[in-house]
Amino acid sequence: MATVAKDAPTVATDEPAYRLSLRQYHRMSEAGGFTENDRVELIEGQLIANQTRNPPHDTSVDLTQSEITAVLPEGWRLRVQSAITITTRASEPEPDVTVVRGPARRYARFHPRPNDIALLVEVAETPLYKDRPRSNDSTLAPASRSAGSSIWLTRVWRFTRRLAVVGRPAMVAGKYTP
Repeated sequence: MATVAKDAPTVATDEPAYRLSLRQYHRMSEAGGFTENDRVELIEGQLIANQTRNPPHDTSVDLTQSEITAVLPEGWRLRVQSAITITTRASEPEPDVTVVRGPARRYARFHPRPNDIALLVEVAETPLYKDRPRSNDSTLAPASRSAGSSIWLTRVWRFTRRLAVVGRPAMVAGKYTP
C-alpha cells in the first residue's frame, strides 16, 4: 500500500503542513494505509519516519529493558517500542521503552496515556540535540510532565558501546519508584 520515503527531500515552504488528527491517523491505519514496512508514527499531527534499527540500538534497548525489568515493582509493566497516545498533542509516538501501570490486557483497546506512564526511555543514535523530533522536548516531555513521570534519554556510543543515561528516576531500596 503506502510507502514512506526515508530520504525524501526537504522542501522549505511558508505553506502550513496538513496535520492529521489521531482519529484520521487511526482510520488510515485501520483501512490498510500503512504496511508493516511503513515505520511511521504520528508526532504533533505529522507522520514521522522512524529510525532504522541497527545492532547497537537494539542492544541498548535490550540492556535497558533487562535493567528496568529487574527492579520493576508489582503493578507496573514494561513495554518495548509500543505506541502511547498523547491526545492533547495529536501524537502517538513509540518510545523505545515505556513503564506503564496495570496488566497487559488493560491496553487491549487503547494505548497508554500520560496518566498511565511512569517512565519513557528513548535510545538515540545521534547526539541528543540532533535526534528526531520525539526525543526532544516536543512530544515525550509533555507526556512525562502531565503524568509526573520521568524521561530517560539514552545515547548509544558507537565506538565504546557504552550507554549513557541522561536523567534518572527515583530509586528506593533498590527498586524503581514510579
